[in-house]
Amino acid sequence: MLGAFGEVDAIEIDPAAREIASARLGKPVGSSPLPDLTGVEPGSYDLVAVLDVVEHIEDDVGALRAMARVLKPGGKILITVPAHQWMWSAHDVVNHHKRRYSKGTLLAALDKAGLTWRKLRWFNSLLFPVAVAARFAGKLMGKDDSDDSPPPAVLNKAFETIFGLERHLLGRLPMPPGLSIIVIAEPKA
Repeated sequence: MLGAFGEVDAIEIDPAAREIASARLGKPVGSSPLPDLTGVEPGSYDLVAVLDVVEHIEDDVGALRAMARVLKPGGKILITVPAHQWMWSAHDVVNHHKRRYSKGTLLAALDKAGLTWRKLRWFNSLLFPVAVAARFAGKLMGKDDSDDSPPPAVLNKAFETIFGLERHLLGRLPMPPGLSIIVIAEPKA
């Protein structure tokens, strides 16, 4: 999809996932891990997109600095992260998350990395009440495991439709708190 806007490069540190991604992209996918991005040329990119990645990196500020280094002048970083530390659960543990973010903690990390933000929004807001109810129900029942198996097809299709609807609302309407935060960041002037 991003190829419609220009040339796309990708990084994936897991060898099996990198092989799949390379096949889908039609060219080799790199393996330069964050927080350093070793081997990625400084000043190479107009846009760096890190979608649900930063929460996996112990040194999130260092990772953000590395991303800023590989931007061309005027370049931007598109970031999505899971929101609400109070929602921390076995799902975060099994997915190797280091943290969940509030808008404040994300902005603080951006600031420490020498970045400023242009747009900052909640997203995945329409499913937020369902997720909160499920999380609290699990805690009340003493369930503290992570079932990452896909829901039944009908339910999965309903979630996909709801999430798809929200993409048309994002940026047009202020969204209430959601499961995630999206931000467009750039180096400070």
